[in-house]
Amino acid sequence: MRKRRLQTIITLIGVLCLFLPLCAMVLPSVENLPSHLEQLNWRSEKAEIDLMHFPYIPNSFAVTSDGYWAVAYQENTHSRILLVAPDGSTKQYAFETEGSWAMDIAGKEFIICLSRADTYFAADLLTGQWQESCRLSTEYGDSLWELKQRRTVQQGTYRIIAHEEWNSYRLELNGKTILQVSALGILLARLPYAVPFLLSFLLCFAIYKNRKRLSSQAKNRNS
Repeated sequence: MRKRRLQTIITLIGVLCLFLPLCAMVLPSVENLPSHLEQLNWRSEKAEIDLMHFPYIPNSFAVTSDGYWAVAYQENTHSRILLVAPDGSTKQYAFETEGSWAMDIAGKEFIICLSRADTYFAADLLTGQWQESCRLSTEYGDSLWELKQRRTVQQGTYRIIAHEEWNSYRLELNGKTILQVSALGILLARLPYAVPFLLSFLLCFAIYKNRKRLSSQAKNRNS
């Protein structure tokens, strides 16, 4: 009798061990993640920015079929999305995140993807009001990379192309320049990549000068 009970208990434990991982694979919606979106501090801001001397290289951009276009950019921990209407008027939305993120437009909504929490949320294009939020699918990593790397976006008759070189970055809408990053913005973006090369150069130069000095001292002693 005891042996049967023990076998039953072991069987139940085995079933639970198999069932729990399957449960863990079902990702909860953001609604079950307490106050996650509230912590982002999503808000509308007054947009006072010179598009021809833009301070940062955008991490993503998008355009709608009726001529609205938007760029997403990062300023320290402040994540911002600038929306430009066909008449040139602007709106800006901001939130706080420390992880990688990207923005797209689907219909009349922003789609903001966050890698840190594996979530995305949708917000109304014109009002900024949240529409929905949920967990990202397993294919999200590729989608985020594509959003951040794409250089051409077209919706209807509107097409945005990014022209990026080492010392310049600009966006064109149907052949017209609509955004150009300032020299300081380019410098700030490239500096993290340049610093290791500069340090390597200085180290090699210091080693060369030291060897030359030691060689000269050795020659002087021999003479």
